[in-house]
Amino acid sequence: MTKHGLSGPAFVKKIRDAIKQYDMLRAGDRVLVAVSGGPDSVCLLRVLLQMKKALGVELVAANLDHGIRGRESKRDSDFVRDLSKELGLACAHRKIDLGTRRKNKKSLEEYARERRYAFFKQAAGKYRCNVIATGHTLDDQAETVLIRIITGASLRGIAGIPAVRYEDDLKVIRPLIRTPKKEVLDYMGAGGWKYREDRTNKDRKYLRNRIRHEVLPFLERYNPRVRRSLANLCDTIREDLEFI
Repeated sequence: MTKHGLSGPAFVKKIRDAIKQYDMLRAGDRVLVAVSGGPDSVCLLRVLLQMKKALGVELVAANLDHGIRGRESKRDSDFVRDLSKELGLACAHRKIDLGTRRKNKKSLEEYARERRYAFFKQAAGKYRCNVIATGHTLDDQAETVLIRIITGASLRGIAGIPAVRYEDDLKVIRPLIRTPKKEVLDYMGAGGWKYREDRTNKDRKYLRNRIRHEVLPFLERYNPRVRRSLANLCDTIREDLEFI
């Protein structure tokens, strides 16, 4: 058992149960796994690799060097490509420069997401993948719903990040969406697996980081399970919207 109460096999089973619950994968799927080099995406890649034969799927790694952090971004991409080679997986890669984005009302985060998914779609076509898997965790879900409540959002916006959605004919899945970040880090630590740290995740000029490092820890004084409560709220709202 790990310090968070889950052994390696139990952790993998938890992810597989989520995949089954949300009908994320089926035998014969070719999955493009978005890997930034951070702990969440590397964890996702390793867990899916363990399940590969049992699920009857094929995997391809995908990495986009957005150029925001210069040499650090390049080292992240080099890490992902080396890891993919070590694991015997093909790796789709592209380098862009988000600093050249057009002057519009979109935030850097919004524009980066737009470019990222454009790359994923192109890579999925090249490698004949019908599914894109991303490493969003339960913590990402909690942060997202708080951001949307604070900045103003409709009921649909407060429903947060869906476990499964579609980009045209591509299925986008989030197998870690019910998994806390702490469990991801514990699993990676127990396996002794390396990953990259993005220093911008600690920069509090970004709203998401202020939510992560200031607001959520404050709310946890009143509800230690507030992240899971927010994730449950998202699922409930989404079910209501589907019914409506």
